[in-house]
Amino acid sequence: MNTQIFIDRERELEFLKQQEEQRPSLAVIYGRRRVGKSSLVEKFCRGKKHLYYTASESNKKEQLNEIYSLASEKLEDKLIQDLKHSWETLLRYLKDKNLILVLDEFPYIINSDPSIPSKIKRIWDEELRDSNIFLILTGSSVSMMEDDVISPRSPLYGRRTGQWKLEPFDFTSAQKFFPDYSMEDKIRTYSVLGGIPYFLEQFDPDESVMENISRSILNKGSVLYNEVEFLMREELREPRNYYTTLRSISQGNTKFSDIQNDTGIAKNSLTSYLSILRNLHLIKRRTPITKKNSKKGRYYLEDNFFRFWFRYIFPNKSQLETDKKLLLGKIEDTLDQYVSFIFEDVCRECVNMDRTGYEVGRWWFREEEIDIVALNEREKKALFAECKWSKNPVDSTLLHDLKEKAKKVRWNSDNRKERYAIFSRSGFTKEIKEGSDSDLNIHLYDLNDMKQVFEK
Repeated sequence: MNTQIFIDRERELEFLKQQEEQRPSLAVIYGRRRVGKSSLVEKFCRGKKHLYYTASESNKKEQLNEIYSLASEKLEDKLIQDLKHSWETLLRYLKDKNLILVLDEFPYIINSDPSIPSKIKRIWDEELRDSNIFLILTGSSVSMMEDDVISPRSPLYGRRTGQWKLEPFDFTSAQKFFPDYSMEDKIRTYSVLGGIPYFLEQFDPDESVMENISRSILNKGSVLYNEVEFLMREELREPRNYYTTLRSISQGNTKFSDIQNDTGIAKNSLTSYLSILRNLHLIKRRTPITKKNSKKGRYYLEDNFFRFWFRYIFPNKSQLETDKKLLLGKIEDTLDQYVSFIFEDVCRECVNMDRTGYEVGRWWFREEEIDIVALNEREKKALFAECKWSKNPVDSTLLHDLKEKAKKVRWNSDNRKERYAIFSRSGFTKEIKEGSDSDLNIHLYDLNDMKQVFEK
């Protein structure tokens, strides 16, 4: 298992530091399961006076008994147990203790006592607003945190002093979990696991990618074996049709009509399912970069591990139970085809790092597509790029086709400066390299070039 458990959260720690300095504070930290909220807050609280309570799926009485017992132990104050066990009494008692109070997995507390946001609002307005307390509420149920804690409809609206949605790592950060992997295997690993820190920790950097997939994903009883199902059950009451929708998208059906034809779900129902999945940040809707309001958006899974799980595990669950080796062979045979789509995302991230001032996206029109189009509105510059995760070096044919497609992109057509880029897993032929050497508007990136960009 990977032992590098905490990297690249400097901005989040700075946010918490600023919140601490402006006490009293009520900060909200939320994000999907396993994204690293607890690790972040625990690291911030280390060495400081704090009370960290992780709520469980128990009733109100049990939760109050747990936190009172914890407070008595951590604050070395046996008298606290003699107080009336209520959230209001506890908050009043702690208001002058000059500490950080963390209520981790706050949605569980709401489930046991739906009035808790109103109770915190009332005690905050009456007493805590003049205290020295720093209250941190965290939660993994994104929908509940957004609806019941930070929404304008929530009683806590206007009381919180800051909020931060903790996002998964991008490739730049995720690759640091595997410093000795080749660039190829770093991209493969990111394509399988995405940027959830806990998932990245499950892979052993001393084992190959396929060995890790076999041990950490395909083994019944391993953490990642049922992780997607746990998350789906946590967020959705009846996940069956959502499973079907996600499986369809993972198989390459990105247009609404294609998803509907593949799943057989009625139009109105599918619209609702897609909307909910977007709100949960499990899928994203993309439009051509030149037509942000286009009705012809396409749907993609937002998380790479979900992509992998719905591509390989979900449709083969029964086979996995009886013959893991057969599925492992199927994954090994088709993994590069799967990785080729995520490679485009990695290349877009590379462009973002290498080209400040550009908006980076994708472009398509009818049957024509360009993997990456980056636009600089102020300077009227456009970069057009293609990405190839192929075993063969790229030749000049791809560059010629890219230039032809670029002519069809309607954006400052008569007044723009064009540049072209090719990203290639396996490098380039001598012909295209010689051509790029004599043309400053052509940029070729092999994996080593990309590595240098990410290491900057």
